Amino acid sequence: MPQSTHDRVAELHNLAAHAHTAAATAHGKGDHLTAHELSKQAHEHSTKAHPSWSIYFTKPADGSYGWAGADYGLWGKGVLEAIDYQTGKFKWTHELGEGGASAGVLTTDSGLLFTGDSNGNILALDTVDGKTEWHAGTGAPIPSSPITYELDGRQYVVTGSGGVLFAWALPATR
Repeated sequence: MPQSTHDRVAELHNLAAHAHTAAATAHGKGDHLTAHELSKQAHEHSTKAHPSWSIYFTKPADGSYGWAGADYGLWGKGVLEAIDYQTGKFKWTHELGEGGASAGVLTTDSGLLFTGDSNGNILALDTVDGKTEWHAGTGAPIPSSPITYELDGRQYVVTGSGGVLFAWALPATR
């Protein structure tokens, strides 16, 4: 039987609390759990909504900074993941590039998802499988969420990038 949204949220809070407690316990013993060890412990308590990564930063010369409290230039990547709310399983993933992406996400009734990647491209993805249907370069990062509006029976998508607003008309039918 599928879990309710409330039950999934409670499960995620419990999972986060366990990871925090495990790290605090290890820190008190002078040990430091790696992200892999934290993920492994979290996996033992839940088979859903993973992977989740937390890193406890400490550097003797700088003191202890707590959860992600220091910037040591770690590598990262942006990934958009579609999760089936009834099962908690990933339906698809779509990589957005190195360094992460800061654009929001917009879905339409026609089955399109709009977002931006780390290279300044606006993307239209298929909500069923996450495949790219269309993209366009904006020339700068996209730090905003796309919005949609309708004018004279035509739907448009707008997003900001580099101090410029871009608008695209969606096809009349998909």
